[in-house]
Amino acid sequence: MKITLGKKELEILETALKHYSIKPPYTLLCANGNYILEASDEEFINLRECCSDYLLIVGFDKDYNPNEIGRSLESLIDKLFIE
Repeated sequence: MKITLGKKELEILETALKHYSIKPPYTLLCANGNYILEASDEEFINLRECCSDYLLIVGFDKDYNPNEIGRSLESLIDKLFIE
């Protein structure tokens, strides 16, 4: 499976993976300022779970509203969703 990410989305994904000391399980290609991420369906599920866990740690303000990072993570989680 492949998805296209912008620079900010890729940075957030890599930050979440680094937080959990997970080596990126994907192939990354750069095209026209965007990044094409390729991985297996199972790896996409694991990436989504990692981002979901990270969202709970850094993605909300004191009133449990999504902050800027949280909104970005929610968008990224949607992109990582596999039907």
